[in-house]
Amino acid sequence: MSDALLMLVHRIPYPPNKGDKIRSFHMFQHLCEHYQVHLGTFIDDPKDWAHVKTVQEMCNGGESLFCPLGDWTKRIRAGVGILSGQAYTTAVYRDRTMARWVEKMRQKHQIKRVMIFSSSMAQYVDAPQWQGAGIHRVIDFVDVDSQKWVQYGGNSLNPRRIIDWLEGRRLLQLEKKWSQLFDTSLFVSAAEANLFRSLAPEATERIDYVENGVNFHQFDPNLNHADPYQDRSLFPEPVIPLVFTGAMDYFPNIEAVVWFAEKVFPKVRQQLPNALFAIVGSRPAVRVTALAEQPGIHVTGWVDDVRPWVAHARMMVAPLQTGQGIQNKVLEGMAMARPVLATTLAMEGIDRPDALNALVTDDPDRQADLAVEQLETGRWESLGIQGRQWVQQRYDWPALLQKLSDALEAQPRADAS
Repeated sequence: MSDALLMLVHRIPYPPNKGDKIRSFHMFQHLCEHYQVHLGTFIDDPKDWAHVKTVQEMCNGGESLFCPLGDWTKRIRAGVGILSGQAYTTAVYRDRTMARWVEKMRQKHQIKRVMIFSSSMAQYVDAPQWQGAGIHRVIDFVDVDSQKWVQYGGNSLNPRRIIDWLEGRRLLQLEKKWSQLFDTSLFVSAAEANLFRSLAPEATERIDYVENGVNFHQFDPNLNHADPYQDRSLFPEPVIPLVFTGAMDYFPNIEAVVWFAEKVFPKVRQQLPNALFAIVGSRPAVRVTALAEQPGIHVTGWVDDVRPWVAHARMMVAPLQTGQGIQNKVLEGMAMARPVLATTLAMEGIDRPDALNALVTDDPDRQADLAVEQLETGRWESLGIQGRQWVQQRYDWPALLQKLSDALEAQPRADAS
């Protein structure tokens, strides 16, 4: 029998079809190969209930709990958290059923290893009975989420932005607390780890990072995907497609596509009238759907598979203005041998040779010029091939996840309290 491990994830780690679920899935899959995993998680998308059996079968004989988390429940809990002066990131995920199940697992299976994915789940193992006694706790913060909220808040007096700024301050206090309680705190990149060290220097020795990888078998440009841009019911004339992928109700993604649509794409269309900007992702916000009214912009909404849209695009764009960490969309685009036209923020944390910096700029006019130059000359193809070769050697999930194994197998810190 494999050793027992308790894993708590804020969202069911399957299917790996969006940012946080890609990372949590690969970690979950990796841990199931080495431990009997007892998984506690939430389901916030009704479509994900169809995947419960698949996840249960992956647990290597371990128990599992899937708690529903609907939109209204989120709003009510967030409101209670805000009014009571709490970080609503954690208030949304405070659930009695989950708390009772976690304590049951501790007693029933004598849990000695704990893996927490996302700061919102740390509250379940933040009690005296989880401290000491040889229990080893690892938390994957992924990004320094508190700083995202501070960024969203900015200096505005807008009430919503004030709430976001307060959320950032409150969440940072919890992040600092948990970084001292847990044996190891992981982040998605060296840059994120260093940022947190600057905010919580007292936890420096407990901080490390595990980078995101990419599944090269899944994201393979040689797979035979039907070309969605050949669908004449959608595109009556031949197009030169540029693509952005991501959850389109996520603020950094919304901001990115609006910026590109307003500041970059019109200049591209001036020189390439048949250029198409395809925005591919679920739950597009009103600001995103409105972009489809502009010439040459297509908003898909949810699609079964983003890979055909990437595979048959000439170029992927990643014009992020806010956000942190390694972007899965960038790694996936590179794995599909697509060149990535990106801002410096989108490429932050991604180790790359100088040749792959050719399309990285924050200047919208320069982005437009680079796009036109690559598309007119056909140079985009060689850059795409270089990108795939690089991520294959640098961003292989099994190699990257060895750090996670090392963290869980390390001796628990004697000073954990």
